[in-house]
Amino acid sequence: MDNSERLLFENPLVLRAIRSFVPKQVLERVSRNPENLDRVGERREVTAVFVDIAGFTPMCEGRDAEEVILLLNELFESILEPVMKFGGTVDKFLGDAAMILFGAPVFHEDDPARAIAASMEIMSVMSRYEGLGVSIGVNTGHVVAGVVGNDEHREYTVIGDAVNVASRLESAAFPGEILVGPETFRKCQYMFDFAPPTALSLKGKSSPIEARKVIGRRQSRAIAELPTIIDRGAQWKSLASAVDLGESAILIGEAGLGKSTLLNFLRAKLEAEGIRVTSIEGSQGWGNVPYAPIQPVIAKILGERPMGKFAELIPDEADTFPLLAGILGIDEPDTDRTKYLKQDEKRDLMERLIVELVAQSSPKDKVVVFADSADHIDPSTRRILLKMANDARGNFTVVISAREFSSWMAEVSRKTITLKPLCKRRTRELLKLTLDAEKLSADLVEKVFEKTRGNPGFIVELARLLVERGMVNILGGVAKLEGEMEKVLPGGIESIMSARIDDLSADAREVVRLASVLGMEFPELLLREIAGESILEGGIGELLESGFLKRVDGVLKFVSAPLRMAAYESLFMKSRKQIHRTAGGGIEQLFAGEIEGFYEVLAEHYGIGEVPEKAFVFNIRAGGKQERRFANREAVFYYERALSAEDEDVRRWGEQGELLSAIESAGRLFWFAGDLERVIELNERARKIAIQIDSARLESDSINRIALANHELGNFEKARELYELLLEKLTALPDETERQLQAITNYGTLLSDLGELDRARELYLEGIELVADETVSAGAANLLGNLGWLEAQTGRLNEAERYLERSGQIDQRLGNLRGMAINAVNLAQILRMEGDRKREAVQYETAIEIFRKIGDRRGTALCLSNLGDVERETGEVSRARALHRESLKIAREIDDPLRIVDAELGLALDDFAEGKTSKALEGARRAFNIARDSGDWEGEIDAGIELLRIITAIEPFDKKSFAEINDTLKQTIEKNNPSAIDRLTEISPPEK
Repeated sequence: MDNSERLLFENPLVLRAIRSFVPKQVLERVSRNPENLDRVGERREVTAVFVDIAGFTPMCEGRDAEEVILLLNELFESILEPVMKFGGTVDKFLGDAAMILFGAPVFHEDDPARAIAASMEIMSVMSRYEGLGVSIGVNTGHVVAGVVGNDEHREYTVIGDAVNVASRLESAAFPGEILVGPETFRKCQYMFDFAPPTALSLKGKSSPIEARKVIGRRQSRAIAELPTIIDRGAQWKSLASAVDLGESAILIGEAGLGKSTLLNFLRAKLEAEGIRVTSIEGSQGWGNVPYAPIQPVIAKILGERPMGKFAELIPDEADTFPLLAGILGIDEPDTDRTKYLKQDEKRDLMERLIVELVAQSSPKDKVVVFADSADHIDPSTRRILLKMANDARGNFTVVISAREFSSWMAEVSRKTITLKPLCKRRTRELLKLTLDAEKLSADLVEKVFEKTRGNPGFIVELARLLVERGMVNILGGVAKLEGEMEKVLPGGIESIMSARIDDLSADAREVVRLASVLGMEFPELLLREIAGESILEGGIGELLESGFLKRVDGVLKFVSAPLRMAAYESLFMKSRKQIHRTAGGGIEQLFAGEIEGFYEVLAEHYGIGEVPEKAFVFNIRAGGKQERRFANREAVFYYERALSAEDEDVRRWGEQGELLSAIESAGRLFWFAGDLERVIELNERARKIAIQIDSARLESDSINRIALANHELGNFEKARELYELLLEKLTALPDETERQLQAITNYGTLLSDLGELDRARELYLEGIELVADETVSAGAANLLGNLGWLEAQTGRLNEAERYLERSGQIDQRLGNLRGMAINAVNLAQILRMEGDRKREAVQYETAIEIFRKIGDRRGTALCLSNLGDVERETGEVSRARALHRESLKIAREIDDPLRIVDAELGLALDDFAEGKTSKALEGARRAFNIARDSGDWEGEIDAGIELLRIITAIEPFDKKSFAEINDTLKQTIEKNNPSAIDRLTEISPPEK
């Protein structure tokens, strides 16, 4: 800008003239972002009005051009007066027509009504001009409002289908008519009278739309029936008494109905009684991260020395601390106790530890947990709440607060307390409290009640809006409504929120929109990083003072989700993306030392911000984080988002190693979930990448996983083909003995399943040649174990025992406790075949000790039941019953139907051994039914055969039951294990 231009802009008369070309609000926003004019705009709902002056051209005939301009300005001034009166903005003049906007750049919750009222007044004003008429089109809808053009010329305007339809409606209107579109009618139907709808085929629209002619303002309208009178005291009494009795409860109600207020009262009551309340809160924030609501609670309990505090609170479980590492965001190596647990076992134990930590940290036996916004609590945290509510000690009381009831909540409590809107009398009381007035005018109460329908949150927000706009006057303790507020205003709380945002200063509006991108809550430091200091201080202060945000320990939180969404939805898509990118960069810079806590947020920011490389990396990291938390479903979600990237893009980013890692991790989780087709699909992709980067080792790993999945799916010949190819490739690679042993073991398993036992033995023996006496590897242990079991199946029991013992020795040297336990179980079964009950019992005792050490409760339950069978067969029935009862207790705790069947059948046979035939019959029948219901065909066969034996021993003989069970077993055996038919035919009905 040269000196002459600068002097012009310093002249107040020039500035005043410029403001007549640009709306004040737009000028303010341009001044905030002169270098980012593409951010001076937003997506919003507007009502567009097109006005055309009919008869102007004939009137101008024979007149001088200067005279025409003067006349046109006079006409437009007549139009402008009602537009400005009702809060509209002239977007542009188009010859003898005008385009007018209501809702941009300033939003009012009743913009459609304002537009019609202004249009009617324009009609009235223009009627004074003889020979002229006006046709008007009005339409409401969402548009993009902002600055368009380049550095040479820019203008503020709105673009969208809603504007086009308004223009077409004006073209269809006769002089003297106001035609409105469907959305405008819907929002104003109670304030104005309209003619019946007419279907109009408009240019550019594929189907007709319903247009209505405005007749005039409606003079009166019946007040809708008021809701039932409700007093919060009843709900408070019900909630408080339930908690006093130690009962969990569920609080249900729409946003704004007062759930949080009741919880705050309850918290104050409990804390006054010395009872600590543990609070967790669901969030609509990015990612819905598993365990996120409970994570701060656990971090606070364990403090700065988490391992020591954990051992202090739960000393018997000190060696399970690594299971909490994922929750705490720290690295902690596995212990012998945690190393060999399966994923679901780790998750179950971790959740039980979290419940125990909350219990132990409470100063009293009574533990109260508030779960607010439970609609947004992730499934992992829900499981913890269920464990608390159903804890056997009965000292947990869980209070859930949610907008809607969900089926999972029924498992927490059957006591549901529902909040409903306030009646008009209660609305009056809340208004008096909010406005600090002794009395209220009747019209104020009436209109606020009609708008809010008694929702307390809406009442408070609307009261604030009315005060901010100067529409409430309090004199002598009496609050009166000043100005016009329609009896029924369009929209709900979102409309009120949008209007409140528009009433903020330019600085505060900019800050609240930036904040909306960061989520419902975020570190204040992050907002300061992405917002300019020039707008920040005053903006944050105004937002805190006006109740948009609240500050808690350095974190800023929106007071309501509708408020945040109103701010977020008002942003241009381009602006959103830019701010998301900026937010991602700010997080990486500010929180580099604790970045793991932000993986999910960063994946979301960079995804929306269209930074695909960073979104790819952080999705993978988020997936790994969830896997460490044993939240497999959520881990798959993030891995799948990463895997949506194209291979060529990943190659260009130099992230092929990350992609292969994600494929392996996701494939493992899909394997656990039983989605083997997806495992094959992923590993085919990995194999292709391995070939591209010329990695034979990575290709062989992919082939191995594809073969395993095909084997599980029953695609035996395909699996055989892949294993042959795999062994061929591995033979050509140097120093790949371990991979060869794994491939041989897997291929041998396939051959055994196909009944090719000789070929399987031959293959295993070839693998043995690769295993030197000093070889200590998992591959060697697995191969020897498989060979030992194969030898047992073919009657070579001495060889089987030798191979299994050698496998166990390798596992012991490796510290593979689970492998040692499994070998002990296999040896026990071989010793059973040999009839050596004493040594069989010793092996089961060894396995039980190891399984208990590593926390494998399923393995423990299995071996307890098997050991109980040995004890019964050697005459120790009392000992057998104790073992079976312990096994049944564990099986029920972990809800494992297979182990429940084992234990129930064992107890039934214990009773049968002592001559308690009726009790034995009942127990065996229970085991049989559980097996059938759970799809456990092996358990069904075992329990069914024993059930038949018991029936044949009872007099009188129940011929009907015997026949029914016998027929059922035949069908099961024929379908699943034909070789078991000999066991069934051995049992025959007693002779008459």
